[in-house]
Amino acid sequence: MIYLLLLLTGVSALYLMNLAVLLRRVMRALPRITRLEAPAPARWPRVSMIMPARDEARTLEPAMRSKLGNSYPELELVLVNDRSTDATGSLADRFAQEEPRLQVVHIEQLPADWLGKVHAMQRGLERASGEWILFSDADVHLAPKALERIVAYAEHEGLERIGRREAVLRGRAGAEGPRRAADGCRPSCEPGRCRGQAASLGMPAQAALP
Repeated sequence: MIYLLLLLTGVSALYLMNLAVLLRRVMRALPRITRLEAPAPARWPRVSMIMPARDEARTLEPAMRSKLGNSYPELELVLVNDRSTDATGSLADRFAQEEPRLQVVHIEQLPADWLGKVHAMQRGLERASGEWILFSDADVHLAPKALERIVAYAEHEGLERIGRREAVLRGRAGAEGPRRAADGCRPSCEPGRCRGQAASLGMPAQAALP
């Protein structure tokens, strides 16, 4: 019995090592944003950046400064204060008073059958008006020209989705019909109808709800 357990442990360890090597190779094969090169589109599409935030008061201000200082010409920011118990909400409101591109959504309670971050993403999605959606953690700093590089590359290559680690940038349906909607939510979707889609836009598979 002991030998069998040792054998199973060894096989499991070998499998995990191979998986880690494979994932590392895949991640290294992905192009870095700083290496994306494409001509600027004739018209910059509107990008909505959705940022779920919970108890981020310590890191929110410098990260928001980096996002608000971005030079992308058609940027909308939606910060979702997800039941924070610190000063996240008041900081977000202060930023919104200073910056007309920023909307703040405050969540007081989590509805039944929802996971917290998925619900916050969905609430932000309902407020977004962009042709492209960017999900980002609230404490992530945005490098200068990062959005221009990503959007120019996606437009030039005709992509529907482009993502790496923290964020997913994805087309959505516009008022006049689908543009690059893929399986993203339409602006007209009602609360509770897009839970699965919201989970698919960058959340782990186990977060998807029926």
